[in-house]
Amino acid sequence: MDLTKSNARGYWHTDAHVGDLVNLTPWFSFVEDERDRASFVPVFIRLGINDSGRHVCTGLIIGDLDQSGWGPREINAATLRSVSIPELIAFALRTGEIPDAYGEAVRELLAAAPSTVTHPGRAGYQDDHYVSIAAMYRRALVESPTAPTQWLAETLHQSPPTLRRWLKEARRRGHLGPARPGQPGEGNSHD
Repeated sequence: MDLTKSNARGYWHTDAHVGDLVNLTPWFSFVEDERDRASFVPVFIRLGINDSGRHVCTGLIIGDLDQSGWGPREINAATLRSVSIPELIAFALRTGEIPDAYGEAVRELLAAAPSTVTHPGRAGYQDDHYVSIAAMYRRALVESPTAPTQWLAETLHQSPPTLRRWLKEARRRGHLGPARPGQPGEGNSHD
Protein backbone atom coordinates (compact mmCIF):
# COMPACT_ATOMS: atom_id res chain seq x y z
CA MET A 1 0.00 0.00 0.00
CA ASP A 2 1.54 3.30 -1.10
CA LEU A 3 0.81 6.05 1.43
CA THR A 4 3.21 8.60 -0.04
CA LYS A 5 0.82 10.09 -2.58
CA SER A 6 -2.86 10.60 -3.12
CA ASN A 7 -4.56 7.55 -4.57
CA ALA A 8 -8.05 6.22 -5.20
CA ARG A 9 -8.57 5.29 -1.54
CA GLY A 10 -7.77 8.77 -0.31
CA TYR A 11 -4.54 8.03 1.58
CA TRP A 12 -2.14 10.90 1.84
CA HIS A 13 1.33 11.22 3.28
CA THR A 14 2.07 14.28 5.36
CA ASP A 15 5.21 15.55 7.03
CA ALA A 16 3.28 16.75 10.07
CA HIS A 17 4.74 15.48 13.32
CA VAL A 18 2.07 13.62 15.24
CA GLY A 19 3.54 14.76 18.54
CA ASP A 20 3.04 18.41 17.57
CA LEU A 21 -0.59 17.74 16.65
CA VAL A 22 -1.22 15.82 19.86
CA ASN A 23 0.33 18.55 22.01
CA LEU A 24 -1.77 21.32 20.48
CA THR A 25 -4.86 20.77 22.64
CA PRO A 26 -5.68 18.77 25.77
CA TRP A 27 -6.78 15.12 25.50
CA PHE A 28 -8.78 12.92 27.86
CA SER A 29 -7.18 9.55 28.50
CA PHE A 30 -9.02 6.37 29.33
CA VAL A 31 -6.35 3.94 30.47
CA GLU A 32 -6.56 0.37 31.53
CA ASP A 33 -7.70 -0.97 34.82
CA GLU A 34 -4.80 -2.93 36.32
CA ARG A 35 -7.06 -5.99 36.66
CA ASP A 36 -7.98 -6.01 32.96
CA ARG A 37 -4.67 -5.00 31.41
CA ALA A 38 -4.57 -7.91 28.95
CA SER A 39 -7.77 -6.98 27.14
CA PHE A 40 -7.91 -3.19 27.41
CA VAL A 41 -6.36 -0.84 24.87
CA PRO A 42 -5.90 2.77 26.00
CA VAL A 43 -8.08 5.38 24.30
CA PHE A 44 -7.32 9.10 24.08
CA ILE A 45 -10.05 11.50 22.99
CA ARG A 46 -10.00 15.22 22.25
CA LEU A 47 -13.24 17.12 22.71
CA GLY A 48 -14.63 20.21 21.06
CA ILE A 49 -17.91 22.07 21.23
CA ASN A 50 -20.14 22.20 18.16
CA ASP A 51 -22.21 25.20 17.13
CA SER A 52 -25.16 24.01 19.23
CA GLY A 53 -22.96 23.89 22.36
CA ARG A 54 -22.73 20.09 22.55
CA HIS A 55 -19.42 18.35 23.34
CA VAL A 56 -18.21 16.30 20.36
CA CYS A 57 -15.19 14.16 19.55
CA THR A 58 -12.59 16.05 17.48
CA GLY A 59 -9.73 13.58 17.81
CA LEU A 60 -9.25 9.93 18.72
CA ILE A 61 -6.14 7.84 19.40
CA ILE A 62 -6.52 4.14 20.09
CA GLY A 63 -3.53 2.24 21.42
CA ASP A 64 -0.46 2.69 23.56
CA LEU A 65 1.51 5.89 23.26
CA ASP A 66 4.13 4.45 25.57
CA GLN A 67 4.75 0.74 25.08
CA SER A 68 7.09 0.35 28.03
CA GLY A 69 6.34 -2.51 30.35
CA TRP A 70 3.55 -4.33 28.53
CA GLY A 71 4.56 -4.19 24.90
CA PRO A 72 2.32 -3.47 21.93
CA ARG A 73 -1.24 -4.73 21.81
CA GLU A 74 -3.08 -5.63 18.66
CA ILE A 75 -5.79 -3.27 17.46
CA ASN A 76 -8.31 -5.05 15.29
CA ALA A 77 -11.92 -4.67 14.16
CA ALA A 78 -13.21 -5.94 17.51
CA THR A 79 -11.13 -3.29 19.31
CA LEU A 80 -12.56 -0.55 17.11
CA ARG A 81 -16.13 -1.78 17.65
CA SER A 82 -15.61 -1.72 21.41
CA VAL A 83 -14.84 2.02 21.44
CA SER A 84 -18.06 3.93 22.07
CA ILE A 85 -17.42 7.63 21.52
CA PRO A 86 -20.75 8.72 23.06
CA GLU A 87 -19.97 6.69 26.20
CA LEU A 88 -16.48 8.24 26.47
CA ILE A 89 -17.89 11.76 26.14
CA ALA A 90 -20.59 11.00 28.72
CA PHE A 91 -17.99 9.58 31.11
CA ALA A 92 -15.86 12.73 30.79
CA LEU A 93 -18.90 14.93 31.44
CA ARG A 94 -19.93 12.86 34.50
CA THR A 95 -16.38 12.91 35.85
CA GLY A 96 -16.34 16.71 35.55
CA GLU A 97 -19.18 16.80 38.08
CA ILE A 98 -17.11 15.08 40.81
CA PRO A 99 -16.29 17.64 43.57
CA ASP A 100 -12.60 16.81 44.01
CA ALA A 101 -9.26 17.76 42.45
CA TYR A 102 -9.64 15.19 39.66
CA GLY A 103 -13.12 16.45 38.85
CA GLU A 104 -11.76 20.01 38.82
CA ALA A 105 -9.04 18.99 36.34
CA VAL A 106 -11.65 17.40 34.09
CA ARG A 107 -13.84 20.52 34.36
CA GLU A 108 -10.87 22.61 33.21
CA LEU A 109 -10.32 20.31 30.23
CA LEU A 110 -14.01 20.50 29.31
CA ALA A 111 -13.98 24.29 29.60
CA ALA A 112 -10.92 24.44 27.32
CA ALA A 113 -12.61 22.44 24.56
CA PRO A 114 -12.42 24.58 21.42
CA SER A 115 -15.36 25.37 19.20
CA THR A 116 -15.62 23.15 16.12
CA VAL A 117 -17.34 25.87 14.09
CA THR A 118 -15.05 26.52 11.13
CA HIS A 119 -16.97 29.25 9.31
CA PRO A 120 -18.38 32.21 11.16
CA GLY A 121 -21.54 32.77 9.13
CA ARG A 122 -23.21 36.18 9.01
CA ALA A 123 -22.87 36.95 12.70
CA GLY A 124 -19.11 36.35 12.74
CA TYR A 125 -17.20 34.10 15.09
CA GLN A 126 -18.52 33.64 18.61
CA ASP A 127 -16.50 34.90 21.57
CA ASP A 128 -15.19 31.41 22.40
CA HIS A 129 -13.30 31.42 19.07
CA TYR A 130 -11.32 34.47 20.18
CA VAL A 131 -10.75 33.04 23.66
CA SER A 132 -9.31 29.95 21.97
CA ILE A 133 -7.15 32.04 19.62
CA ALA A 134 -5.79 34.02 22.58
CA ALA A 135 -4.90 30.82 24.44
CA MET A 136 -3.24 29.36 21.35
CA TYR A 137 -1.30 32.59 20.79
CA ARG A 138 0.07 32.35 24.32
CA ARG A 139 1.20 28.83 23.52
CA ALA A 140 2.77 30.10 20.29
CA LEU A 141 4.77 32.61 22.36
CA VAL A 142 6.33 29.65 24.17
CA GLU A 143 6.82 27.47 21.09
CA SER A 144 8.17 30.22 18.83
CA PRO A 145 8.94 33.39 20.83
CA THR A 146 10.33 35.31 17.86
CA ALA A 147 7.57 34.44 15.35
CA PRO A 148 4.45 33.35 17.23
CA THR A 149 1.98 34.51 14.57
CA GLN A 150 3.81 32.52 11.87
CA TRP A 151 3.90 29.42 14.12
CA LEU A 152 0.19 29.81 14.84
CA ALA A 153 -0.62 30.31 11.14
CA GLU A 154 1.23 27.12 10.23
CA THR A 155 -0.32 25.17 13.09
CA LEU A 156 -3.87 26.28 12.28
CA HIS A 157 -3.37 26.23 8.49
CA GLN A 158 -4.44 29.87 8.23
CA SER A 159 -2.76 32.79 6.50
CA PRO A 160 -0.78 35.24 8.69
CA PRO A 161 -3.13 38.12 7.73
CA THR A 162 -6.12 36.06 8.95
CA LEU A 163 -4.34 35.33 12.22
CA ARG A 164 -3.45 38.99 12.67
CA ARG A 165 -7.13 39.94 12.21
CA TRP A 166 -8.19 37.30 14.74
CA LEU A 167 -5.54 38.46 17.23
CA LYS A 168 -6.61 42.08 16.78
CA GLU A 169 -10.22 41.10 17.50
CA ALA A 170 -9.14 38.98 20.51
CA ARG A 171 -7.32 42.06 21.85
CA ARG A 172 -10.36 44.28 21.17
CA ARG A 173 -12.56 41.85 23.11
CA GLY A 174 -10.13 41.85 26.03
CA HIS A 175 -8.84 38.28 25.69
CA LEU A 176 -5.27 39.44 25.03
CA GLY A 177 -3.36 42.37 26.43
CA PRO A 178 -2.46 45.23 24.08
CA ALA A 179 0.13 44.66 21.39
CA ARG A 180 3.68 45.77 22.15
CA PRO A 181 5.05 47.85 19.28
CA GLY A 182 7.85 46.08 17.45
CA GLN A 183 7.75 42.86 19.48
CA PRO A 184 5.54 39.81 19.86
CA GLY A 185 3.49 39.19 22.93
CA GLU A 186 1.12 41.23 24.97
CA GLY A 187 1.51 44.08 27.36
CA ASN A 188 -0.80 44.94 30.19
CA SER A 189 -3.19 47.82 30.18
CA HIS A 190 -1.01 49.74 32.66
CA ASP A 191 2.03 50.05 30.34
